[in-house]
Amino acid sequence: MKIPLFRPAINRKDMQAVLETMVDDTLGPGQISEQFIHALLEFFDLEGGLPFRELRRAVQVLSGALSLKDGEGLLLSPLLSRVYAEVIQSAGIPFDWVDVDPRNGTVSPETLADALKKERPFRPVGVVCDTSLGFVPLLEDIARQIDTVILDISKGCGARLGDALAGSTADYVILSLEEEDMLTTGGGAAVLGRTRKHAAALNQASAAVSREVFLADLNAALGVTQLKELPQRLVRRQEVAEVLHRAVQQSRHRLLVQPGDAEQVYYGLPLIVETGRKDVEAYAKKKGVETRPAYAHSILDVYGVESDQAETAANRDAGDAHSDTAADTSVPAAIVCPAAEVPNAAGLWRRCLLFPLYPSLPTPQIRELSKILISLP
Repeated sequence: MKIPLFRPAINRKDMQAVLETMVDDTLGPGQISEQFIHALLEFFDLEGGLPFRELRRAVQVLSGALSLKDGEGLLLSPLLSRVYAEVIQSAGIPFDWVDVDPRNGTVSPETLADALKKERPFRPVGVVCDTSLGFVPLLEDIARQIDTVILDISKGCGARLGDALAGSTADYVILSLEEEDMLTTGGGAAVLGRTRKHAAALNQASAAVSREVFLADLNAALGVTQLKELPQRLVRRQEVAEVLHRAVQQSRHRLLVQPGDAEQVYYGLPLIVETGRKDVEAYAKKKGVETRPAYAHSILDVYGVESDQAETAANRDAGDAHSDTAADTSVPAAIVCPAAEVPNAAGLWRRCLLFPLYPSLPTPQIRELSKILISLP
């Protein structure tokens, strides 16, 4: 019995919405795309936003909307998608790293305070963080320390902070809409602004963008129905999580923890492996369970280096500064995320393994997965 890591939560209502769009005159960006954005804004209680065909374009528009001055920059969680570092670097915005809470992988008020104490050649005026694997950062405490809070809520859509949805207190929200995200349109992303000022900045930054890069109605139709179905799917995820969590508590390994009164959502089953991660991966594979490192494709996963590698990279960049090619400022320096500077994130990256957990997981597979979790080496 093979248990895949992900299975898209698409039902007949979703497919019917897409089929109805296919018989309309317009498949590209249009009325349904606007309807989807309005539904998202109402859901999160935000003022304005835009849907795009890909995350990279959404981050590009966001970078332009920030309108940072010379000497200003951003702090990034190293567990964000690699896209953030790549796009922000290409935009010429200076950035540095902020470590995460070792209990769950989110940026915490404490790790942000530590990052702000560090001397650097720019002043951090914004932080880019996320609802890492469905866990919620304490945004109100974070917002007291820095001017602008940008939250990627792709894996935590529907999570709550008290009476409000996570994301409603961030200045900007980015929602990836890929197949493995909590909400999917079959590909795409949305960027949303909290106030009219933020919404106007997004519109201005996207003024020169061609129509073809916006989310098509065909995809948006799926998003509209997915958003309507989200509450009941979150309930089902929680039901599955309760069963699997009981199994983990009987194993050698442990779960991530949500701090405070926030309500996480259950994006997969991230497990902190107390033994060898490769041994656990091999055992799960042998039993027919698909897993993967929980922070695959993150900045740290792609651009992370150990201390000796970081020193080599620094020496190389210093040498390049005296070369002819370094005089060309259009060539960006390499992205380097030293593991020693973000020890909490590095520890999670090395030890956290993601197991299946989704609404359509059948009861027989839940039982089988529970047995496997209990018996993990």
